[in-house]
Amino acid sequence: MIDQAREELQNLEALHPRRFEPLKLQLKSFISLLESSSHDRFYHTHDSGSLPPSSTATTQASTCRKRKRKRDGEMGDEGSEVSCGAAMRKKMRPDRVDAALERARLCLEKIRELKSSF
Repeated sequence: MIDQAREELQNLEALHPRRFEPLKLQLKSFISLLESSSHDRFYHTHDSGSLPPSSTATTQASTCRKRKRKRDGEMGDEGSEVSCGAAMRKKMRPDRVDAALERARLCLEKIRELKSSF
């Protein structure tokens, strides 16, 4: 999808150098977001090794439980807050990627509609 978005951006810049700047900027933003998310995904898969997703879910739940107990006044590990934050970010990351992909798809549809109108 990144390659297709780059190609569409190049076509827009070549055919309309002084027009559709907001669309071009949005497309550039999507490309950089997709590149950064694929970069994060690459390192995330190499860091986690070959563990199945179900084995990491129990760890995430337990660290969040520790954090909640600490907030409620019980004793807990000092590093559990950091672990819970990292676990929540990992959990939210696929949603952000999916949202970015959806926005990129909509942007590409706008470009196709624009091209077909000429």
